[in-house]
Amino acid sequence: MNYVVGIDPDASKPGFALTYGQKIIELRSMPQPELIEHIVSLAATHQLIVKIEDVEASKPTYARPGASRAEMLKIAQNVGQVKQAARDIVEQLKSKGITPVMVKPLRGKVKMQAKKNGAYFNKLTGWTGRSNTDSRDAALIALWGNPEVKSWQNSL
Repeated sequence: MNYVVGIDPDASKPGFALTYGQKIIELRSMPQPELIEHIVSLAATHQLIVKIEDVEASKPTYARPGASRAEMLKIAQNVGQVKQAARDIVEQLKSKGITPVMVKPLRGKVKMQAKKNGAYFNKLTGWTGRSNTDSRDAALIALWGNPEVKSWQNSL
């Protein structure tokens, strides 16, 4: 059985999760250079599968009720920054000989609840440590992100 790394791309501190089987070993957010260094050091001692959320899979930025034009432009700008961060992470990992698996963003009520609610996430996964929305999303990607599965909830 391989260790699985899940990455939730972010412009400043991507979410990172390390799992083995259905158990979360490590969960945190860290700056991109530290993330790459950490994954490379793990790959030197462990058989790894690295999964990263494919933020390119979600193309449009939809209008949000109540959001002004300026707010929508800021959202679009943030999405662009996250997409670039994901591209950078993939390229840096590939340059180190690690080819990540691109995973479509997980969707649905269970995913949103687990990402936003730490207590629900802990109940779902058995994790008892600290977490934030990015690290929880990374764990969900590591545990259930699968480019072959149409609905991730079917794999729970």
